Amino acid sequence: MSILFPAGLLVLVIGLAYWLITPAFVRAVAYWVRYLYFLRFGLIAWLFAPLLCFMNKRDQTLTSGILVPENPHQYLCVGFFLVSAAFAALILARVVLINGPARWDQGYNADNDARPPRLAHFLVNDKGEYELAAFCAAQIPNIGVFLYMIINGHLQGVSWWTTIYGLASGAFLAGFFWWLANAFYYLTFKPAPPLPDPPDPVAAPVPAAAAGVGPAVAHAEAEVAAEPERFQLGVNAARTILFPRSWFRLNAVGAVLPGRPSIEGATTVFPRVKISGLGNWTDALLGYGTRVGNDFYLFEAHYFATIVLAAFLILYGTIWPLSAPVPAPVMSWIAIGLLLVLGAGALVVFLTATPENHGSLKLIKLCLSLGVILFLGAVIWLYNGRYPERFPILASILILIIALCWFLGGIAFFLDRYRVPVLTSIIVAMIVPRMMHLDRILDFANGVHLSDNGREEHYLSTLTSASGDKVPTPAAILASRFDPNDQRPLIIVTSTGGGLHASAWTAAILAHLEQEFGGEFHRHLLLASTVSGGSVGLLAYLRELHEGTLDSNTTLAWARMQSAARCSSLESVGWGLIYYDLPKAFVPVFPYFISPSSGDNDLDMTLPGGTPLVKDRTWSLRKAFGRNLHNRYCDDLWASDTGTDSDWNKTGVNSPGESGLTLRQFSPVNAGGTVSPAFAMNTTSVEDGQRFLLANYFVPDLKLDAGQNYRAKSFLETFGGAAPNFADLPLTTAAQMSATFPYVSSAARMPLDVDRFVGSMHFVDGGYYDNDGTASAIEFLRYALAPSNSKDAATTGEKANLAAIESSIAHGQHRVRILLVEIRNSGDDAGTGPEMPGDHSGENNPWNALSQLSAPLLAFWEAGHEGVTARNRSALALLEHSLSCELEVHRVVFADNRTKSVTGTDPLNWSLTPAQRQEVSETAQVDPTINAHYRDAKRWFGRTPAEWRGHGDSEDGDAVCSLPQKPAAAAGRRY
Repeated sequence: MSILFPAGLLVLVIGLAYWLITPAFVRAVAYWVRYLYFLRFGLIAWLFAPLLCFMNKRDQTLTSGILVPENPHQYLCVGFFLVSAAFAALILARVVLINGPARWDQGYNADNDARPPRLAHFLVNDKGEYELAAFCAAQIPNIGVFLYMIINGHLQGVSWWTTIYGLASGAFLAGFFWWLANAFYYLTFKPAPPLPDPPDPVAAPVPAAAAGVGPAVAHAEAEVAAEPERFQLGVNAARTILFPRSWFRLNAVGAVLPGRPSIEGATTVFPRVKISGLGNWTDALLGYGTRVGNDFYLFEAHYFATIVLAAFLILYGTIWPLSAPVPAPVMSWIAIGLLLVLGAGALVVFLTATPENHGSLKLIKLCLSLGVILFLGAVIWLYNGRYPERFPILASILILIIALCWFLGGIAFFLDRYRVPVLTSIIVAMIVPRMMHLDRILDFANGVHLSDNGREEHYLSTLTSASGDKVPTPAAILASRFDPNDQRPLIIVTSTGGGLHASAWTAAILAHLEQEFGGEFHRHLLLASTVSGGSVGLLAYLRELHEGTLDSNTTLAWARMQSAARCSSLESVGWGLIYYDLPKAFVPVFPYFISPSSGDNDLDMTLPGGTPLVKDRTWSLRKAFGRNLHNRYCDDLWASDTGTDSDWNKTGVNSPGESGLTLRQFSPVNAGGTVSPAFAMNTTSVEDGQRFLLANYFVPDLKLDAGQNYRAKSFLETFGGAAPNFADLPLTTAAQMSATFPYVSSAARMPLDVDRFVGSMHFVDGGYYDNDGTASAIEFLRYALAPSNSKDAATTGEKANLAAIESSIAHGQHRVRILLVEIRNSGDDAGTGPEMPGDHSGENNPWNALSQLSAPLLAFWEAGHEGVTARNRSALALLEHSLSCELEVHRVVFADNRTKSVTGTDPLNWSLTPAQRQEVSETAQVDPTINAHYRDAKRWFGRTPAEWRGHGDSEDGDAVCSLPQKPAAAAGRRY
């Protein structure tokens, strides 16, 4: 019996297939498949936003910040480009359906043009039917997107009014923009004159009476000949490409000529367009227009597409300086001035429209003029309004999608006739020259050779310093900070990666620890080791340390560091992507005309030639990190989130620029009375996959083991020692290097002024190697507590520091006590093991072939971001065991375990929604588990050395120790 059901189902399927698969059915399916391929780029533009919403519904990890703008101005921009994307898709579809058959079909037959009949009848209707229906159908996906953004925005803490008002305003403004372009099309389009019927060389005209035709038939033929001429689309009336004809007061299809006065038959100062002198070139332009004599007339859809392309490029260029991550007022007003000139030109065209025969066009001219003024006024209002540099990332993505689909759709219309695959051809054209390293240029200065300056390199921003002060080692730092008579332990902080959420969480925990410890926290902070987003949070904390506000104005410091650490930087990444990186990647030979930014002092826009306009997404991201340290938008956002007055400008405390926050300015030894901890923002070098320190210390070359020394290299040690201009690194660059999220920011190298080697190291996110920051903390302690008789200690100048530490431990009251604060962006899962199998997928389905495809990438991710925690804690336990006579450690873990349960995701991007920011604030401040950890940290900080002994994390904490006397054969070994 078990086989009867599948057998019956098989019979049913075969019968249904036999009934459906008829020649007519197969032909209809073939028509649809063929034209869906031709319409592929229009469909991408049409469906991209709904697919993005669907992805966000499934998993908000990467997309939550993209789909939740903050204010009405941002929603206006999003609404504008959502509607524009749908209009672009409709135009691309009509280009294909109106003119595609004449271009692609061999032996074109108008009665059987291979188009899907219902689709062609709906979008290309010579009777003027379905104009409004097709226009509304183009916006169907946006109805769902608008509803999703309204509901999702409300769930993420954005008010209903903000979302609805912003999206509606953007849709209204987009309608005016495209309506004006459509009106310009009707005013300037010139149809090809009708070709005369060729004479029939065989037949001659025969009078009706001579042909034996009766009087009744002759009378009927005379009436037909006297039938008045009417408006016909594609003949004496331009086809509908976007808006219905009635929206321009045009004559209806079928109306008797000349009809009422309209812009379709009007004349203006702008002549109707035709192209002369193309000659035989029109043979390759089949499907684009008609040649009459020596003149070429574009078809309606192509002419309208050209107008909109020009308008879109003008808008694209105008937004460029207006939305730059740092102000570009001169170029912004130049762009606005050019836009005003073009708008004035459009006004002249509209106002000089004169009907061909009789009547007046006052009403339509008034509406068109008001539309131009409204649009230009909206652009100026947006720029002078609130934060134009916060151009929403979703709008940037939509600009990119529209541009790519328009560009690729235009290429496809030409190449599809010759069966040339567009995407494959573009990919080959992009990859092959780069594989041959043709992106480098010839230099003729000293003989012909390839230039060192790669045309598509991404350079890090560095500074030069007149001082090359010696960089301290971990032992030198510990020797200056360890007081054996101090009852307080030293503190080490590690912080994990995780985008802006990790940044906000790091700053929130540090602010509350400062508050709990009453100012003693930073005075006893020995080391901070961070990765990725945690480095951005540390940047905000170090700014407060540098300015002294953690002592002089604690309320300001606690609030301002959290405000900067949670403020979005994603808009800047989008700006650099669409205005620099993607044009250089896709546009042929474009890289040869635009050199990359040198990276040398290029964060300072006040220098001669300093401009933010020719910079990549990596520069934009690090500039955004610096901007957020002293930005009014972040101030207002904090005030909105917390309901407090947080006007930083009232305090008179202004943050220095990037040049005021560098590695060299945070000396952890002899800091002139200020307290500067050692810190390392960890990054990973691409070429060898090693941890690289962006730190204010360096690890000496000591032979602690019999084997090779696996210490991490650092920036100041590797690049900072060349006189007379010693290299220095802004902390914004260090944070960006540590937080190089895959593909969001690019792998970058040192500037040529710092490293002339063409094959210099490139750096990516520190989380590739260690997403905890613990590895550098272990290394710091290992080298700070190395035996003074370690090999090469004398040659490196470490012997005195190591001996001083040994003496302090031997003759002091206690060992080196470390309160280890682990700030973890998400849950603390280090205990998961074979006895507690973890399910990271969140599903209980058996694996299939797709699972096998994703398994290697999943394993890479888990090994670098989840499994590394267990490895680091094992390594820390081994270190504590081996240094049990010198070191005691107590670990306190601050893990945000609420983010998924409260907001539905653990966000991994550079923008947080209001609900996600609120979750960080609430968890860091009122969560019972986190408050218990604050109390635990404060309790251990206040314990005496006697209370520490035997109760730390080390199993050997109660051992009675004396400094070991190692045999010569074991000198330099710890184990």
